Amino acid sequence: MTKRPLNLPFGEGVRLAANAVPDLMFEGAGAGLAKGSAGFLERHDAASTLSSRKPGRGITAVSLEAGGRDAAGSDGADWLDGYDAALEALVKGLDLSGAKPRAGCVALVGHLMDRNEGDGLGNALELERMLVALAGKKPCLWLSGKPCAALSEARHAEAVVSLPHGRKAGAALARKLKVRLIEAELPFGLDRTRRFIELLGKELRKESEARAFVKAELDEVIPRLEWSVPHAFLNRRFAFAGDPHYGAAFAELIAELGGSLAGMIVTAGPHHLAKAERTALVKTAGARFAPDRSEAARMWDSGFWGRVDLLVANALLLEAVKPATGWLEFGYPSCLTHSLLEDPCLGFQGCLGFLSKAATETAKGFCLKAGEA
Repeated sequence: MTKRPLNLPFGEGVRLAANAVPDLMFEGAGAGLAKGSAGFLERHDAASTLSSRKPGRGITAVSLEAGGRDAAGSDGADWLDGYDAALEALVKGLDLSGAKPRAGCVALVGHLMDRNEGDGLGNALELERMLVALAGKKPCLWLSGKPCAALSEARHAEAVVSLPHGRKAGAALARKLKVRLIEAELPFGLDRTRRFIELLGKELRKESEARAFVKAELDEVIPRLEWSVPHAFLNRRFAFAGDPHYGAAFAELIAELGGSLAGMIVTAGPHHLAKAERTALVKTAGARFAPDRSEAARMWDSGFWGRVDLLVANALLLEAVKPATGWLEFGYPSCLTHSLLEDPCLGFQGCLGFLSKAATETAKGFCLKAGEA
């Protein structure tokens, strides 16, 4: 029987990166791996223009080599490796000549810009807002739905901030520009966002601005959460299926709110997380990395759903396992949920929006189970 792991191929990540830059096309052997795509992108991003692009005027072609990889993923590389590799190819292929650092200019590399709808654009705007509050200038985001010319503004960065979805690319850009590299956590969740801001405040010598920003944001967010925590999160049980970096952050967020994880399926390889982080997720959430679809269905059976108040999952899992509890579609791919308005999940404001949706779906789950009873 053919195995069907809950993971996506290298080429899918390449297509995601290309999709986030409207005048970009990759060429070369690495780009060829994207032709055998899993077919999720067009269902995930209603605003995608990738399939209509043609080589020629107005299109920037960037070479992406395969590096010994094949479409079958025999080397263990998957979609998140493809996304980072595509960003690295941009570092090599874009014209960043005339590099000259300017005070307050920062390049931020490696948040997952997975679509050009309101959630993807909202995350980019929220990252911009946080960096402006610290450094006083808009950062150059890799990626944000803007064209290659906007990416080339990285030539003026005095520092490169790398996030988990682009660690190699962030390091490569810092080396090319000969500027400082700051490795930061994904600012998803309250405590992770606070640590993100505090780290950048320290590294950019903007500590007073960081303290003021964190205080102002928490003064607004915490009162809005107070009523919902006892009802929707405290002592509630959650399951997660999706991106490893969001999965680790979600586990921390739920613990902050007094909930617990009944299970986790990571739809990517284990190599994306540090050993300590992997071990913690296996111990606290029984995390499984890219299991076969049939195995996932056996693990998450009717007995499992009886112990879960809310599932947060991407479409990869939702199409393989039918949850018998409340669920919230989240992450790549999301084929059932689309965002017409700005709808970030990153930062303090994004966390508030995410928790608002999670609280609603948790309540719906209670009704579902009551109706079945």
